[in-house]
Amino acid sequence: MKKVSSTIIFLSIIMLSYSQGYWQEVQTQQPYGALNHCVFNDTGSGWAVGQNGIIQHTADEGLGWSLQYHNTDKSFHSVYFINDTEGWVVGWNDILHTTDAGQNWESQSHPSTLGDFNDVFFLDQDNGWIVGWYKIILKTTDGGQTWQKISNSIGGETVYNSVKFFDEDHGILCGVKQNYGGIIMTTSDGGLNWTETGPASTSAFLSLAINDQDEVFVCGKGGQLFKSTDFGQTWTDKSFDQNYFIDIEFGENQTGYLMDRFTLYKTTDNGISWSAYKAVPYSGGLRDISLSGSQLYACGDKSSIYNIPEESNEWQRLLYVDPLNFKQIEFLNESKGFALGGYSMATKPLISNDGGYTWEDNLLIPEQRYYELRLAGQTLFLISFQNELLKSIDEGENWETLNLPPAEGAYFNDFSVPSQNTAYLCDDSSTLYKTTDGGHNWDKIEFDDYHKFSISYFYDDTFGWLVDDYSGFLLRTTDGGNNWTSMKVDPNHTYVPSKIYFINENIGFIITEIGYVYRSSDGGNNWEKVFELGLSYNAIFHFIDDNRGYLIDHNQIYYSNDGGYNWTEHQTLSQSAFCASFVNTNSWIGGMYNLMAINSDLLDVSDISTNDPSISVYPNPAENIIYLKNELNIPINKMEVISQDGKLVSSLSIPTGKAIDVSALNPGVYLIRIFSGQGISTTKLIVK
Repeated sequence: MKKVSSTIIFLSIIMLSYSQGYWQEVQTQQPYGALNHCVFNDTGSGWAVGQNGIIQHTADEGLGWSLQYHNTDKSFHSVYFINDTEGWVVGWNDILHTTDAGQNWESQSHPSTLGDFNDVFFLDQDNGWIVGWYKIILKTTDGGQTWQKISNSIGGETVYNSVKFFDEDHGILCGVKQNYGGIIMTTSDGGLNWTETGPASTSAFLSLAINDQDEVFVCGKGGQLFKSTDFGQTWTDKSFDQNYFIDIEFGENQTGYLMDRFTLYKTTDNGISWSAYKAVPYSGGLRDISLSGSQLYACGDKSSIYNIPEESNEWQRLLYVDPLNFKQIEFLNESKGFALGGYSMATKPLISNDGGYTWEDNLLIPEQRYYELRLAGQTLFLISFQNELLKSIDEGENWETLNLPPAEGAYFNDFSVPSQNTAYLCDDSSTLYKTTDGGHNWDKIEFDDYHKFSISYFYDDTFGWLVDDYSGFLLRTTDGGNNWTSMKVDPNHTYVPSKIYFINENIGFIITEIGYVYRSSDGGNNWEKVFELGLSYNAIFHFIDDNRGYLIDHNQIYYSNDGGYNWTEHQTLSQSAFCASFVNTNSWIGGMYNLMAINSDLLDVSDISTNDPSISVYPNPAENIIYLKNELNIPINKMEVISQDGKLVSSLSIPTGKAIDVSALNPGVYLIRIFSGQGISTTKLIVK
């Protein structure tokens, strides 16, 4: 069978603590975010910028793209290049500048401003302008080495969206005045003073363009399209029956394009007439169009970039990043993990061989749609929408396909696997299915009363729970499902549980759909409310021991050190979590929009010893120099040195037997993580 391989391409900083561990989010695929603006030049180079501080670059007319910049604390709205190498990017109060086509980007200082920068325009290497929220107008005459603030005021919440200049003196901008509609302003002194010259408008102006006859077009909401033949002093209404023009661009040979949310319009007579040209790609959610000669490009949601090649005259997708949602994850060890990931309930199987840093399609699993993934011991289980159970006992190398009993509806609501041979299935009917031979045969456990089972949870083969979504009652068994006891989590209210978790046979937790957390110390006979969350449908519990535990709900991680009586906020994730996996001291959290957060150690560095004696460092303790010992000559990818407070000190490619200088390290204890062809090894290093 075909083997699946992966390479380590992203790093994370590991946060270490004896009592509490921290998860570091890692990027497992191309950064995701809407691209707000793109530009292309005549030599085939292009740049696209957008959310999460993304700057994408192409050098071959969009056939291939490379990520030049990425910072989730930033968002970019506009990019402008005056030649093949020098350009500017602006966004959330940021100005970036490059002189080497984007290989390096440096921040340019600017006067203090309130609001975002929406657009940047340069006439040449020296003269440039920036406009944005709250009447922001900045000007430079030295390529951005210094910026002069012309305007910035909260009053009226005026927003300038687009700016262009005809020469060093004459320019035009457009935008919106809150409660007043669109605004157009012109200048004749290089942008030092501006005068309103626009037509009466009740909606925002979003974009402006200048054709090859110096005619100006402004478009915006409400289907607005206005034309000026005197540098913006007077305007002719060219609007037609559309409700939201997003962008307008003119190229050569009197050709121009106008885009609303659904349709691309084209003119071949410099805007005298327009006709519907192409439907906008629905999956793209386009935000901007750009012309390079006669070649049209567009960018938008999901990091999408399109063009319309002349030979096909149809939209061609050049770049597209649909964020992966991790629905379920299970790790066999600190390196090898399995996941169900996708963009809807029906997900595809994924595999990681490097501890969750990168994920690939699992080609060893039959190509179907799956919705349940479980791990019991070292046995993996998958349930498909074809009503099949796939089972692997050799770390996912081979899969046995077994038939399942029929579900009430399209799928089963829950699948509980307390051991390698015993499993339970529930659905909307008053039926529970049980297997004691690993899924080969299923027994039907029927109930006299009507139930709509939404959750099945079994702590072991015999002690388990069912949630009746119809009545809100809990059903408990202590003999593997032969007999059941019905109860409410709160005798005075009908709260439907959304999560059940037990540390042992006595201590357990229930979370209701409205976010109440209940604790039991007597196996579920009595429940005490100990904590309140918001609405909760997919919470995750994990306890290290009887006292220390984590509760993950939406994007918030809570911590308890007293057995779950009290919970404190511990960490906030960037996205909502769907799933988690815990293996010894390693843990992974997966969720929406490509969320993968990794905690490689919940123990103190001083408690860690080598877990692969064939790979280590020596001498240990060390002073100035260490060497890598690799008895089996396993290929080494890199080595990370991590301090006691969880900081990544260095990440290096290390040839076996070569001296490694550690003289810059302060005396203390460090964690060494060695990434090899067989996984990840950890060892402790003491520097004297």
